Amino acid sequence: MFSLFFVIFLFFQDVIQRSEIVEEIIKLYKSGLSREVILQYIDGYQKEYKLSADDLIYLKENNIPDEILREIILHQNILGQKNLSEKFPKEFQNLILKGKFLKKDRLGNILVKEESLEWHDSKDPSKNFSFKISAIKTIWLECKPRAVENFCYEINFSTFDGSKYKFSDFNWENGENKITTEIYNFFKENFKNIIYGIEMESN
Repeated sequence: MFSLFFVIFLFFQDVIQRSEIVEEIIKLYKSGLSREVILQYIDGYQKEYKLSADDLIYLKENNIPDEILREIILHQNILGQKNLSEKFPKEFQNLILKGKFLKKDRLGNILVKEESLEWHDSKDPSKNFSFKISAIKTIWLECKPRAVENFCYEINFSTFDGSKYKFSDFNWENGENKITTEIYNFFKENFKNIIYGIEMESN
């Protein structure tokens, strides 16, 4: 009984994870539409997708011609590049860079590019710095427990070489955390290889 349930679970899990365009192409092909029409449909497809090896095997098992397979893969890459160019660079303004040791806090902006994070100091360009996105090991929010909703006031970056950077909204001491939260969500959505977390202050 358990084995049967497990097989059913895996089946539905596989169906849920299937790329939407895969099912649509199979449906169009089996309806008898010409290759030219299907290729035009793929060309106009605007939803971003990422084909897995299972998707490609599934398409092949359903007799989808190689010409159409190549077009689906090519269009996937084109869409991915287009969406990246729309997302980056992304700027987050009016932030506080928390000072280390005896250094004072700094006011400035963060500029996130596809491959790097840049800090632009609002007063002293010599204080600007940057590091590679690939160098980031962990990102986490520092939060204070609240009755209704936790107050996450600080975002932390830890790199593989041991460096740490802390940022907060300019007016975080008065309860503002909008930009801090936006940065965390932006990274979590666009950079999947980084470890994310939330750290709660003890009462």
